[in-house]
Amino acid sequence: MRGFILRENHLPFQEAQNLIAKTQAEEKRLHLENSEIEEEVVKPTKVPPPPILLSRTDSTMVFKPAPFTSETGEKAGITSHLTL
Repeated sequence: MRGFILRENHLPFQEAQNLIAKTQAEEKRLHLENSEIEEEVVKPTKVPPPPILLSRTDSTMVFKPAPFTSETGEKAGITSHLTL
């Protein structure tokens, strides 16, 4: 009977491990997809594009500004910090 209880308790841990591995693979894919963006010629616009997500945890997200060229020649900057 004791072996049955141990196996039953093992299932939630195995499921959690599988979900963690799946999430890590998704995070790695997302990071590689966004960190290897080549700086290409960007058309001048009035509004900057959204920032690029580099990584995230349960309490933080790391972004980098997307390439941007202003129509008026002004420089844009992002200076906010948010921690959950």
